[in-house]
Amino acid sequence: AQRQWHDPADVERAESLLPLAMAWGHAKRAEAERLAAGSNKLDAVLCLGEIERAYAGVSLAEAARVRRLEIEADPAVREALAAQARRRTEAAAMASYLDVQRLVAAGQFEEARRQCEIILTAYAGTSAAERADRLLKRLPRRNPR
Repeated sequence: AQRQWHDPADVERAESLLPLAMAWGHAKRAEAERLAAGSNKLDAVLCLGEIERAYAGVSLAEAARVRRLEIEADPAVREALAAQARRRTEAAAMASYLDVQRLVAAGQFEEARRQCEIILTAYAGTSAAERADRLLKRLPRRNPR
């Protein structure tokens, strides 16, 4: 139905380029299968996620999603993904806390206080949140003049 709205030469060119556009996804899918067959299921899940994002709305993305969910059904894989997410969250929280330390060193106590409160909310349960809580109790209420 869409063909009638496009120049036939453009349709022919698009059809000829489609296999090339899909080649990366198929190669990535094969890589994910090799990883999943081995002991690297976490990397397989990440690989399949890349395919889903790159080919959203295409059957290749749907096939990747289905396979990713199959692999994620393994409790060990779910735990590994959760641990990875915790590490990323901890790293982001610590980066924010380092920014707070820079603010304190610059004497910008009100902004440091505000950033500590954000860390406590956004990164509750992290070591950076614990540090931000301790620092928040020690920060002066107003910037010195």
